[in-house]
Amino acid sequence: MAVGAYATLVVVVASVLSSVVVAEPEPITNIIRTCASGGAVKAALEWPLSKLPLQEIEIAFDGFEQTFTTESGPRRFKNFLRYGHAVHCQTRDHNHCHETCPENMKIAFGFKIAFNGHNHNRQCRWDKTTACPFNGQNCNIDGCGHSNGHDLLYMLCQHDNARWITRGEQIVHEKGDGSKTVTATCRAGEQIAFGFSVHNSDHRVSSEHQKCLEANNKACPIGATSCTAQA
Repeated sequence: MAVGAYATLVVVVASVLSSVVVAEPEPITNIIRTCASGGAVKAALEWPLSKLPLQEIEIAFDGFEQTFTTESGPRRFKNFLRYGHAVHCQTRDHNHCHETCPENMKIAFGFKIAFNGHNHNRQCRWDKTTACPFNGQNCNIDGCGHSNGHDLLYMLCQHDNARWITRGEQIVHEKGDGSKTVTATCRAGEQIAFGFSVHNSDHRVSSEHQKCLEANNKACPIGATSCTAQA
């Protein structure tokens, strides 16, 4: 059912779930001997920490060398989380939100939502409820010129050398006016890593309206290929 004919926004970050940085890492002082049997010894060490994200580590032992990189495996995602930076802003009425990623960082994903408890400036709120530009430096949202409005902006910045989201096509978002079902669908071979749906309305006059709002304000299921907000 349509609830006040206002915006429904569904955002998902899709992923396949499955240049060298010059940095000064912390010294590797703790090598763990995990197994010794006969003439063989198995040793382990943790990935070194550094102020900047390391993209590769080269290990040399008695003339044998091997290089490990962050381009595949869990290390790439760990670096994304370790060196990522979340930015958010919320404001009321006529105020303005303008946020910028730190130096050497770009937007991995983000969104902005314009709320209002009254039936005013629907087109403005529709236009301003959308995703932030992938790989951009900043994102902003202006108020819609009416009291009792509330705006929210959130973005996650990733370091240029610790990128987990590499293509804008990994960010999928759809929106509607509440009169139709809205579905955001991942591309073939990809699943939802993070996602949510938000449904806002200027009418809350019945239990049916309330149930619709509760059902459509939710987190999307991780590993699914699509996320839907019902009309």
